[in-house]
Amino acid sequence: MANILVLEDDEIFASLLQVSLEQAGHFPIICEDATETIAQYKEYDFDLVITDLIVKKNNRAIPDGGVMVISFLQGRARDGHPIPPIIAMSGATQRPGLEQLLVTSKDLGATATLTKPFEPAELLALIDQLLQPLT
Repeated sequence: MANILVLEDDEIFASLLQVSLEQAGHFPIICEDATETIAQYKEYDFDLVITDLIVKKNNRAIPDGGVMVISFLQGRARDGHPIPPIIAMSGATQRPGLEQLLVTSKDLGATATLTKPFEPAELLALIDQLLQPLT
């Protein structure tokens, strides 16, 4: 099916994503930080990117990991490179000031957003919708 690049620093949630994606026939590569995600993107071809917006850096949650990935991909698009659809996700929408983060990710170029927690079926339906021309 699809090669999917995932930025998720929570080990348990990353494992759940990996299992759900693999059971649906996809081939996920899971990364823990934005730098690793960008390096993987440069190395391989991906049909879709899923990025958490809040990732840890030096054991501190910072709202720039996913934004960094989205900005990198949009920079490639401005340079004329085709980029895959991007799903931005965050569970930090209950924190003051961070509820706007998912909206901002759309403004930066995310194709779709998801608020954690979500059901695997919701993610898989969104992936099918975004990859419809590929299936």
